[in-house]
Amino acid sequence: MDVSNTCALLVRTLTLLLLLYSVILSTMVMSSCHFLSALTPTGEPHGVGITSFELENGQCSPHTSFITSHYNGMENIAKVCGYVAPSVGALAGVLILVECCLRSSNYEWFCNGKCFPCLLLVGAVTCQGLTFVLFQSELFCGQSDTIDKCIMDTAAYRSVQATICYFICFILYLCGRTPTATAWVKLQKGGMGDTTTTTTTAVVVATTKKKKSEKSSNNN
Repeated sequence: MDVSNTCALLVRTLTLLLLLYSVILSTMVMSSCHFLSALTPTGEPHGVGITSFELENGQCSPHTSFITSHYNGMENIAKVCGYVAPSVGALAGVLILVECCLRSSNYEWFCNGKCFPCLLLVGAVTCQGLTFVLFQSELFCGQSDTIDKCIMDTAAYRSVQATICYFICFILYLCGRTPTATAWVKLQKGGMGDTTTTTTTAVVVATTKKKKSEKSSNNN
């Protein structure tokens, strides 16, 4: 395998691992009830997530029908985008993995080049970033007698990491060289080529010896 193709495979492997990490972060964001902390006028924090909120005993509970009925639109945007981001990220990872395994001169048509996976990665970056519209929620962050302001909590920081990682994956995939074939495909091709060459050489040598033997017999 040539050096440039080896580097391309390493970059593609790094991209896939980073993309997997991003999808895991996105999933953790959706399952957490600590995306933001709604602070009371006394400074007491109350954890709120995209799909759940923190009870007084510290456990997470899904948003009730009363809460969802008072959504003002921002909560729905954050929720939908929170689910879409890991979904399209995982789909992009599958396509990139399949491309990495099958890419060769016979698979130039696959996914129309880099177009479709790049669009999915851009979608993951955009949707993950849109989870932060939850801070515009009048329900959770509107100033009132019980809520003073909202600050970022652990899941929000994970969402920042996921957004950055999705973007890095997009850059690595867009700018990185596409491997022409996987290592095992090249090894297989190389092994078949060596076997064919060895067999051909053996046949030529045997034929030459036979002709020389026949010529010597005729001379005698």
